[in-house]
Amino acid sequence: MAESKSETGWIQRRKSNSNRRKLLFNIQTEHSNFSYKPWAMPILKVSSFFIRSFKTTVSFESQVPTDGSLVFSINHQNFYDSLVVGFALDRVSCFTCLAGDEPRGKLQGLSFEARGVVWINRADPDSRKASTETLLALLKAGLSIGWSPEGTWNTTENRLMLPIARGMARLAIEAARTTKVYIVPVCMDYQYKENSYKVKRASVRVCKAIQVSPEMQADKLTEEVETVCWTTRWLQMEERMKRTPGCIVQGSDYIYPRASIPVGFWNWFVDKLHGQYKVDWTAEASYRIITPEERLQNEMQKYINPGAIQMTVGGKEYFR
Repeated sequence: MAESKSETGWIQRRKSNSNRRKLLFNIQTEHSNFSYKPWAMPILKVSSFFIRSFKTTVSFESQVPTDGSLVFSINHQNFYDSLVVGFALDRVSCFTCLAGDEPRGKLQGLSFEARGVVWINRADPDSRKASTETLLALLKAGLSIGWSPEGTWNTTENRLMLPIARGMARLAIEAARTTKVYIVPVCMDYQYKENSYKVKRASVRVCKAIQVSPEMQADKLTEEVETVCWTTRWLQMEERMKRTPGCIVQGSDYIYPRASIPVGFWNWFVDKLHGQYKVDWTAEASYRIITPEERLQNEMQKYINPGAIQMTVGGKEYFR
C-alpha cells in the first residue's frame, strides 16, 4: 500500500512538471523576451559545482505556500547568488527569474534559460514594460518567479541591503486581482575567507510568505518586505560575526577589529567580485536606487568649494 502511495506521488509530481513545461513553452511563444531551454539543465548542473566548494546552510521560517503563485524577493550580492538560491529552493518550488540581458546568447545565459528567464534591458523603457507584461503572464498562469528588487549587486561597504524598488510590489498586487499571490523574502549571506573574495560559507534564510491582496498599496507592501529583509540580514550578520575568528563580543555587540583589514581592501574586494561577471559595471551602478539622502548629497556636491562649511543632517555629513 505504501509503495502504491509513493508511486502516486511520483506520478503527480511528473504531471505537475509536465504541465509547468507546457505553460512555459506557451509563454515563450507569446513573449519574445522570455526564454526557456530545459535541454540546458545539464549546464546548470555543472555550474552548480561552483557552490560545492563551500558550505551552504538553508533554513525556513515556515512552510512555503503551495496554493498560489510565488514571488521570491531575493537579495543580490555576487556571482553565486543564482546558484545558491536555486540550491535552496529547488526542493520546494520551481521558479523562473528576471535577469539583465548581458549574458543572453552566452554560455552563462544558458544556466538562466534552463529554468526559464525573462530578459530585460534595464536602460530601455520599452524592455522594462515588456518584462512587466511577461512576469504578469507567468504569475497569472500560476507559475512562480525570482526577483532581485535591489536592481543590481549590493557591493556597498556598510549597507545590509540596497533600497527595494516598488515595481515588484506593484506587479504582485496587479497579479493578485486574478490569482493568489505570495511574496517570499529570501535572504542570503556570505562569509568570505579572511582578506579574500573567495566564499567560505553561505547561509540562506527563506522568510515567512506575505500574502498579497489587490487592496494593498505598493509603498506599504514594499516597506513590509524591506523590513523583513533588513531584519533578517541583520540577524544573519550577527550569526556570521559570531563565527568570525578575531571577533570581539561586548554584550550584544560584535566587533571586528578594523586593524586586521588591509588598507584599500574593500576596493580590491569589489573589483575581484566584479571580475567574476563580465558586464559594464559603470552602467550597473546607474540601476541602483538612489536614496533621498544620497540625492541631496549629490546635489550639494555641485556647490562645494574650498571654503565649504560642513554640516550634519540625519547623522550624515554634508556640505553647504
